Amino acid sequence: MEGENTKPKILIFGGTGYLGKYMVKASVASGHKTFVYARPVTQNSRTSKVEIHKEFQELDEHEKIVSVLKEVDVVISTVAYPQFLDQLKIVDAIKVAGNIKRFLPSEFGCEEDRVRPLPPFEACLETKRIVRRAIEAAQIPYTFVSANLCGAYFANVLLRPSESHDDVVVYGSGEAKAVFNYEEDIAKCTIKVINDPRTCNRIVIYRPQASIISQLELISLWEQKTGWNFKRVHVSEEELVKLSETLSPPEDIPISIIHSALAKGDLMNFELGEDDIEASMLYPDFKFTTIDQLLDIFLIDPPKPAQMEGENTKPKKLIFGGTGYLGKYMVKASVSSGHKTFVYARPVTQNSRPSKLEIHKEFQGIGVTIIEGELDEHKKIVSILKEVDVVISTVAYPQFLDQLEIVHAIKVAGNIKRFLPSEFGCEEDRVRPLPPFEAYLEKKRIVRRAIEAAQIPYTFVSANLCGAYFVNVLLRPFESHDDVVVYGSGEAK
Repeated sequence: MEGENTKPKILIFGGTGYLGKYMVKASVASGHKTFVYARPVTQNSRTSKVEIHKEFQELDEHEKIVSVLKEVDVVISTVAYPQFLDQLKIVDAIKVAGNIKRFLPSEFGCEEDRVRPLPPFEACLETKRIVRRAIEAAQIPYTFVSANLCGAYFANVLLRPSESHDDVVVYGSGEAKAVFNYEEDIAKCTIKVINDPRTCNRIVIYRPQASIISQLELISLWEQKTGWNFKRVHVSEEELVKLSETLSPPEDIPISIIHSALAKGDLMNFELGEDDIEASMLYPDFKFTTIDQLLDIFLIDPPKPAQMEGENTKPKKLIFGGTGYLGKYMVKASVSSGHKTFVYARPVTQNSRPSKLEIHKEFQGIGVTIIEGELDEHKKIVSILKEVDVVISTVAYPQFLDQLEIVHAIKVAGNIKRFLPSEFGCEEDRVRPLPPFEAYLEKKRIVRRAIEAAQIPYTFVSANLCGAYFVNVLLRPFESHDDVVVYGSGEAK
């Protein structure tokens, strides 16, 4: 038929994910007939996912994938980390179909054959290398794309433009250079690559000069544009290494990526030779968005923060008293479980303990958002509550009744799905101790009754004794002594 579209038909795996959505839009905008192969919609699927597409599949449906492949010319995969090795099923299906002219597996980050990062990120990259080697062994026409950092995503991580704050976290010295490419450019350039004979069976690296910048330069440029001044909180390379070793999988991966790309500067730690293909040199007429232009986008229509490997649908948590004894454990458990975590804490002053300053620094290093304030700042608390789903309080005894301020703010906010007040000890409605402890518990009961009266969804946690704390009290393991104190007969459980 006259005017029939002769451009390659493109099948995109993972097209509803973070980068995949950009890739689909770029493909359609370039006039390609575009297919998306993605996981089925279920009752638990995000509304946003349901709106993106209507027909979904699983990667283990071999015959279905083969039949779809026979209808297209090019395959692009943007599946997220948990599915990297599932791409071997795509490789098998491409071999059977026998008609695919180009396959671009899910890469789009660092050039994985030239970096050796910390173990969590290294394990992630090794799964990508396995897929590379399988594609090469199968002699499938390919292009491997190293797009470096997704610019909007990492600008959100580093500058936190959607939050109200007066500090920024700097990883390492902040002087290492990195490559920040705007996601729209990554997608548009990739669509150019798919049908270019010069990129067949080659690695293409996206490293335009205008996209290269250090953390400190990025922060300074943002300050110039906004008129704000930020306090720089440095997290050293050593601290990042420690965090990568202590955080539970998969939360140890983002820290390891930050260590590699931002602290060490791995993206720029190798020279491009004559045999390397660099995108801005290959396509001199394609204008990559400069860092300056990217920050202008954040001023006018800021891209929303997102989770790179699939959006985080876990409840967002706000923890009051998160820098206290039990609070520190609560914050780390929340982060390790993959929750976006906020801490509301008293302001740091010149008189604050050095340990509190270190806690703030550690929390910021693992992605915790710290909001400084007092419990009587009603409007501030309400505005923060509207950004989260769950509230946990671990405030200490002197502040127990101040939790009534939190109760009042939760009623006004109207969106909190669960409130856990500062309890975590004995079951206070079932004990009647000596008057000093009884007065202490009565304050907790007042807060309980206020929560119930306000009809706020709650959970009251009776955690009994904090084991490590009371082992220290009873056994004094850090002291040199030849006696121990036994309270009562010592036989009570």
